[in-house]
Amino acid sequence: MTYEIFKKELISLLEERIDADQEIDVRPVLKNNDLWLDGLSILQSSVNISPTIYLHTCYEIFQEGSSLTEIADRILSSFSEYRLKEDVDLSFFTDFSKVRENIIYKLVNMEKNKELLAEVPFVPYLDLAVVFCYYILADETFPEQMTRSNASILIRNDMLDIWHITPKELLSYARRNTPKLLAPKMHSFSGLVDSMLEAAGQSLPEIEDMEDLADFQMYVLTNANQYFGAAVMLYPQIMQKCAKVTESDFVILPSSVHELILLPYQNRFDLEEMSALVRQVNATCVMPEEVLSDHVYYYDHVNNRVSYS
Repeated sequence: MTYEIFKKELISLLEERIDADQEIDVRPVLKNNDLWLDGLSILQSSVNISPTIYLHTCYEIFQEGSSLTEIADRILSSFSEYRLKEDVDLSFFTDFSKVRENIIYKLVNMEKNKELLAEVPFVPYLDLAVVFCYYILADETFPEQMTRSNASILIRNDMLDIWHITPKELLSYARRNTPKLLAPKMHSFSGLVDSMLEAAGQSLPEIEDMEDLADFQMYVLTNANQYFGAAVMLYPQIMQKCAKVTESDFVILPSSVHELILLPYQNRFDLEEMSALVRQVNATCVMPEEVLSDHVYYYDHVNNRVSYS
């Protein structure tokens, strides 16, 4: 069954099962790496915010063997769990003093997000871009169910006109808030290269020697929620702290937008070969909307500097 037929039949099945005051809404949503995905919502006349479920994920589940009925059951169950009971008053969002404590940043790929970056404020960083969000916390405005999946509101250019601030001012708030709201987390990860090589395939001549990496201690750097955790590399003093753990300069492998892999540097490492491995893994193992970069990065602890090959 093609995706379009799957989508049509799933929507038809859902329409048969929703309440009279609800309707199915499917519209394209621009996601990370300039991917347009079909987002499905079940709208209620009495509520102004509804959860969004992406149909490409549902289609992948269908291709793995789940039936249309089972997928519809999952969607309705998820909607029941996360739906709101009443309107959310979003008028506060026009007052920067009421949102500034929840401004956070994320890291995305500059080249892969040209369409997205035309719509949002950003600050360049190496080959990446720092973008900004309002991170939703359970409070008198947002109910608890909206915080279960790291809900956030991407800040767009029109909001800067309303707030009368610049991207650099957003960055100053995000530098302070993001480490507090999404605390850094670092832990060892043994056997990672073995799994990467197995997934990438050993036939590529440029990465055949990379098996030697499995002999070295590796570390995962992310945040406590594993939510766009690659942005942890921007946290103040975090690279210096990581260097104390690795006791050396280190290579940063961009595993995804959610996490980084740190590898203590050895002179025999070829950064170009490592980048070839990253490109292959991105192409075969990482979801397209979660790819961060096809480059590896290098941290020089003496000069406190991150560069990329």
